Amino acid sequence: MDRKHDGGVTVYLSLVFIVLMTLIVCIISLMRYQAERVNIKRNLDIAVESSFAKYFRPLLDEYGMFYYIESDEEAIVADIMSYFYENQKNVPKILALTPNDIEVSDKAYAPDNGMANVKDQMCDAIIYKYGEDIADAVMEEIRKRLDIMDKDCGELSEISQEVSDIEEDADIEKDVLNLLELIEGVRIEGGTVKCANIYVKQAVVGKATMLNTGIDSGLIWNAVSEKYWSIDDILTKLMKLAEKGAQGSKVIFPDKEIRAWKGKLEDIKHVTQRAYTLAKELDDRMDGDKKSSCICDISRMCGHLSDNMLILDRLIFCAEKAVPESVGQWKEYKAHVKECIDMLSGYHIKSLYFDYSTLSLKKESNPVKDVNPQKMILTGLLAEDTGISSNAVEESDIYLKVNKENGKKKIYDYREPDELGDFLDSCKVEYKSGSISDGILSSLYVNEYLRDFTDGDAGAEDERALMYEKEYVIAANEADMDNLDDVIKRILLMRTGTSFVYLISDRQKSNMAYATAVAIVGFAGMEALVRCTQYMILAGWAYEDACVDVYALLSGKKIPILKNKNSLNVQYSELLMFGKQFIRDKAEKIKVSKGMDYSDILLTYICVLGDKKRTARCMDIIQYNMKLNYSGEFSFINALYSARTLISCSRPYNMQAESEYIYR
Repeated sequence: MDRKHDGGVTVYLSLVFIVLMTLIVCIISLMRYQAERVNIKRNLDIAVESSFAKYFRPLLDEYGMFYYIESDEEAIVADIMSYFYENQKNVPKILALTPNDIEVSDKAYAPDNGMANVKDQMCDAIIYKYGEDIADAVMEEIRKRLDIMDKDCGELSEISQEVSDIEEDADIEKDVLNLLELIEGVRIEGGTVKCANIYVKQAVVGKATMLNTGIDSGLIWNAVSEKYWSIDDILTKLMKLAEKGAQGSKVIFPDKEIRAWKGKLEDIKHVTQRAYTLAKELDDRMDGDKKSSCICDISRMCGHLSDNMLILDRLIFCAEKAVPESVGQWKEYKAHVKECIDMLSGYHIKSLYFDYSTLSLKKESNPVKDVNPQKMILTGLLAEDTGISSNAVEESDIYLKVNKENGKKKIYDYREPDELGDFLDSCKVEYKSGSISDGILSSLYVNEYLRDFTDGDAGAEDERALMYEKEYVIAANEADMDNLDDVIKRILLMRTGTSFVYLISDRQKSNMAYATAVAIVGFAGMEALVRCTQYMILAGWAYEDACVDVYALLSGKKIPILKNKNSLNVQYSELLMFGKQFIRDKAEKIKVSKGMDYSDILLTYICVLGDKKRTARCMDIIQYNMKLNYSGEFSFINALYSARTLISCSRPYNMQAESEYIYR
């Protein structure tokens, strides 16, 4: 019995052993597989991180930014693969991997996603350097300045509306004065009355006197009395000749005199037509109040001028008649001449009346007439000529991808009434303070890493493509000179608005300008022209005062944020002294310890610039400097900051791993 069961235990134990060994082998294989999974992921992560560790070091050292600059599209693939192979050298042979394929996808470059990564790195650089609380402190200070600008902007808006209304009235009054010159021949120049060469009332019936010409001012009569000529003298002579011809007597016809008379009539008709057209236009534009306060009756004048043109046509027709050759023709000619003489009783001269009771002539010149911003080179006027950079780059706004408008921003000449409103509008700030909160950190980055005009020789050991980098961020021109000039214009207009608001609010100074305006254009008692001229004088005064402020800023000084009696640089009596030396002398007297300097104002402009412009133009500056000092091939187009990597291995197992990296 026992012999029949020999070897059973052995078989049983063998089976158990095989099962155990199989289990152990499976566990070991599973552990190896898991180890391989960890190995491929870890080595891929290390390889990717090692590759991205090859960031462009000068960019980090100078501007605090991390970017991998691709030399070609396969550069990052080759880097990752080489690091992966290198990492496998220290792995036990049993765990070593044989990579089959590697793919880098979802690459993200600096200009992608609206340059969001560039802005993030700009903000991170400032937070790392100064802490997270820096933005709040600066934002509060910027808001205070912008609140003041907004207040001035609101007041300028109210003034601009008032100026717009005044300009509309002033345009009508200017046309009334043009009508005065066309009809009466009167022109006011330099506080004196001058007479035009040809005008409607130049041709009179009979002898010209103050009474029959409707002039009640001796001053006006003395200016125009020598220009009159009698329209009916030739008709009287022709009547006598026609009577002789009708009686059969021989008559010598005055051809030369007739031709001269006809020429004069045509000149009078031409100017009468112009006067009628202007009077008709004024009649349509003026309401009842304006017509009642006007120095002439516009509606009546339209009718009178129309009548005069009909009579002049008849007289010209008479002058064009052929010379009579028979007694019968002379009789017809006599009847025609008599008809013309009778018609002259309806020719209007005296009734084309202008009221000179408000006439007041004073010889007074505009104290700011020589301040013409359009003719000034502002950089040369408000900054020292020596040491202004002549650097320029080949292209501006590389990364903004927006076509710039041709031409420079206009600096308006406030001496012309129809441009005064535009000048005041240009003095207003372009943005409200609510737009600065998101961009404060990137603005601080620009303020920290980029230079401006007042930085002088700071950091002169390294070359810069443009010396005025903050000005480029604001203006985006190719040349330093143009960027500086544009920024000067912006600051000048902003300070002009500040000074103008103060001068308007100061009753004494406003009245001084009004008195001068009355002396300049008050000859006809036209209030709108006086008010317009008053505002022109105040705008010129504000402009001169702003020039001193800007000169002080460019000299490295601080100026007060608000304008008041104590901070006004130019007095009314000094307006005629305007010039570069005058500005320099005034600027040297400015001593302000608490205020804002040139860099502070640039920071304010940069804050309200807009994230996209600010970031893109900062990239332009960095790229030009990197090209100049380190690598001519540097470009943010190739600045890689994020990628996804997928690797496939064929031995010992077919497996894949994925890794994603981003500079944060």
